[in-house]
Amino acid sequence: METNKDKLISYLKYLGKDVEVEAFDSRFSIQKIAFILKSMGLELSYEFIFHHYGVYSKELTNDYYDSKDSFNNYSSNHHLSDKEEKILTLFKKTIDMDHSLLESVSTILYFNLVYSNIDNTIKEVKKRKPHLSDYGIILGINKAKELIFKDEDLTVDIKKELEMWDFD
Repeated sequence: METNKDKLISYLKYLGKDVEVEAFDSRFSIQKIAFILKSMGLELSYEFIFHHYGVYSKELTNDYYDSKDSFNNYSSNHHLSDKEEKILTLFKKTIDMDHSLLESVSTILYFNLVYSNIDNTIKEVKKRKPHLSDYGIILGINKAKELIFKDEDLTVDIKKELEMWDFD
């Protein structure tokens, strides 16, 4: 049976994410990437809570510490399905591996799941992550929308809003 670990390692390999479990930045990114991918519909059963550095899964932490070599060397027998490739391609196209952006998007997704009201989400993000700029939060919201909404779900209004805020 395939494990979360095997799936996640193959996802990280597909994304071209450099993994070095010993490095804080790498572990930070892995946590955020796993949460975002789960939010996008990939089948990862890691449970996440909000922690000082953002979304965090103890089970994921155990996986990468127990299997450092597997993570560092991308050792996985998981073969990506078409659905997984489609989601990973969208992630890769939408998100660079910038820590601030990963933090912003994952935090927005987490609190939007809790509050389901974007104004409350923004207030909570600003309270919990005061170092994120308004620009970073707005960019995170737009990237989260791009990742979560399916193309067929995007109304003309949402598409216009995304274009209006797209500073890239």
